[in-house]
Amino acid sequence: MERTRNLASQFRERFLALPNVCGVGVGRKRVRGQCTDCLAIVVFVEEKVALSELPSGGVVPQSVGNVRTDVIPIGEIRLLGERTDRWRPIQPGVSIGHYKITAGTLGAIVYDNKTNEPWILSNNHVLANSTNGSDGKAQVGDPIYQPGPYDGGTAKDQVAVLSKYIPMIKGTSQADCQVAKGVEKFLNNIIGLSGHDYSVQLLKNQRAANKVDCALARPANRNLLKDDIVGLGPIAGVGQARVGDKVRKSGRTTGLTTGEIVAVDAVLQVKVGERDTALYEEQIVMNNMSQGGDSGSVVLNEKNEAVGLLFAGSDKATICNRIDLVLKELDVHFQ
Repeated sequence: MERTRNLASQFRERFLALPNVCGVGVGRKRVRGQCTDCLAIVVFVEEKVALSELPSGGVVPQSVGNVRTDVIPIGEIRLLGERTDRWRPIQPGVSIGHYKITAGTLGAIVYDNKTNEPWILSNNHVLANSTNGSDGKAQVGDPIYQPGPYDGGTAKDQVAVLSKYIPMIKGTSQADCQVAKGVEKFLNNIIGLSGHDYSVQLLKNQRAANKVDCALARPANRNLLKDDIVGLGPIAGVGQARVGDKVRKSGRTTGLTTGEIVAVDAVLQVKVGERDTALYEEQIVMNNMSQGGDSGSVVLNEKNEAVGLLFAGSDKATICNRIDLVLKELDVHFQ
């Protein structure tokens, strides 16, 4: 080990002078993605390029002083701002939100199945203010801020507009039959005559279930989008959630966290706001790996395949929608 360290230090400046190289270290040689027992001088590059594209003298040698080298792409290294900061380019894993909410997480950049137009993906309650489509809480064209309003986002931070959402079916809604409206009006007249300043609203129970909590926003400038999730990189397709699978996410509040799937096909009653609830079915339950503000994060398996869209949780569990249902409902795909 000491000899390898000395050689890495001795040749450090020479390696760093090569094009595309951004770092040097000591590690173990990796072969076809698997770590071996062979010590190596690890040369980090922003991205791997073909030998034919490198200038003469710009190739990392296969060994130095009988010690093997290993070239590992690591991307551009930069200081990471807080997830609640203003990020440009706009990248999944950071704060975002409808102009009337607090803040959530930008989950992913997805693409329209017909036009291949890029969209910003997150939850309905992050991008569309938990609307059911007829309550006036949000409408297509509403401003989307990055960072979200709670994190200081204002009109100058508008990066997109609400474009599409799946309405949220809540467990209660305003009674709409004429008899109920008449009773409601009668009671409020009595309350008004008594001099009190409150009113009543009759609600009806609803048992229809949601499967997804999702929405899309159209970016104002597609050139400001970056597909890679902060700390996790690109999404490698869609996977199936299985009990026992290890998963991870990158979110606005808790950053990178890991967890394990403990149940699938779950039906759950979720609290929405102060008095409403919403029933969700076909959900994925994990151990707790999130906090408020992480809603909208895409959950990945160990292959970096997306399995879910995080939208709810408690102090003991994190809940997400099946990502295949999200993509189907919104008619989009990952690049």
